[in-house]
Amino acid sequence: MTNGEATQPAPDFPSLHGSTVQSPSPQHEMPRSSRGMTNGEATQPAPDFPSLHGSTVQSPSPRTNPPPSPVPRPAWASLLLATVLALLLTTPSAFAAKAFPVDQFSYFLTDYDQELARLAKDIKRSAPEIEGDIAAAEAAGNARLAAASLEQLLTQRPAESQLWLRLARQLAIAQPLNDSDGYVLPAKLVGAGLKAYTMLSAPAEEAEALGLAAQGFARREMWRPALTAYKESLKLAENTELRIRIGADIKW
Repeated sequence: MTNGEATQPAPDFPSLHGSTVQSPSPQHEMPRSSRGMTNGEATQPAPDFPSLHGSTVQSPSPRTNPPPSPVPRPAWASLLLATVLALLLTTPSAFAAKAFPVDQFSYFLTDYDQELARLAKDIKRSAPEIEGDIAAAEAAGNARLAAASLEQLLTQRPAESQLWLRLARQLAIAQPLNDSDGYVLPAKLVGAGLKAYTMLSAPAEEAEALGLAAQGFARREMWRPALTAYKESLKLAENTELRIRIGADIKW
C-alpha cells in the first residue's frame, strides 16, 4: 500500500470444514527482555560450563588434609616378612649351582619356612634373650631345647646360614619329646640341613650340612636321596666318620 492509505482488516476465509478461519493478527513486538540486547545495553557474564571440545574447566581447589598417621606394624609382621625373604633365597634359582638336587626336595624347606612363620607370631622374647636360652640349653646338653630356641632365633634372622647349620647339628642329636616329635624330627633335620647347604659356600660346611640332611633322609627311610646326599658330601670333603655312618644308616 501507498503512504496515507488506511489499512483494511484482512478478510476472513472459509475453512474447508465449514468454519471460518480468521486471518492472523499482526505480530506484536516482543518485549526487549525476550530479544537480544541492543547496542549500548549492559550484558551480564554468562556462567562457565564445561566444554565438550577440549577447553579446560577449572575445578575448585582440593581441600588440604593432614597426612595420615603411620600405622604401627606388629612385631610378628616384621618377623613374617623376614621369613618370607628367606624363603625367596631358597627358590630353585638358588639350587642351580648345587650338585645335590635340592629342588626335588624343596617341600622340606618350604614346610620349615611356613612353620617358622607361624612360630614368629607368638614370639615375645628379644634376640639376645633367645641367644641366652640357646647357650643355656647347649651347656645343659639339651639338644632338643637348643633346637627349639634356634628356631625362635631363625624367625628373626632367617637368612643366617650358620644358624641353620647349628640347628641341623642339634636336630641330629636331639632326643624326641614323644612319638609325634620323633616322627617330625627327621623331616626337620632334612629341612635344616638342606637349607644350610643351599646358603653356605665353603665346601667343608656344605659337606657337613649335606651329611646332616642325609641322616634325616635315612631316618625317614628315603634310601636313594640319603645315599646321594652322602656321596655328594664326600665329594665336597673327605670324612672317614661319615663313611662309617653310611654303612650304619643305609639299608642295602
